[in-house]
Amino acid sequence: ITDASHLFVFCNYTKVTPEDIDAFLDLTIQTRALDASALDQYGDFMKTKITAQSPDAQFNWTKNQVYIALGNLLSACAALQIDACPMEGFEAEQYNKILGLDAQGLKAAVIATVGYRSAEDQMQNMAKVRKPMDQLFETL
Repeated sequence: ITDASHLFVFCNYTKVTPEDIDAFLDLTIQTRALDASALDQYGDFMKTKITAQSPDAQFNWTKNQVYIALGNLLSACAALQIDACPMEGFEAEQYNKILGLDAQGLKAAVIATVGYRSAEDQMQNMAKVRKPMDQLFETL
């Protein structure tokens, strides 16, 4: 990244099929140089648990999974001292339409801008406004 900003669109699958799980397992076997049968039980478990869910539950599960990737992006940006701003509340259906996501069985779940702030950004040196720790956490 130079002085340009980038937009990441994190998408989730609308449903999970046994073929999707097999493709993931095949990639894992290939990447880790495992025996082809090494993940048979894991694959059976995933197929039983995930594909047995209702379409809404599958959609919600896959949507929640993108936040793991978002967390990794934000951590990497912080380590590299690059600004990042995750956003919800955008017009996801417009992103789906413009990017042709529906045809791919995908939906835009969350977006994030990444880049370096402008030296002219008047807000960059202002104190961050955050709730106090005692309002965020409860000690049990």
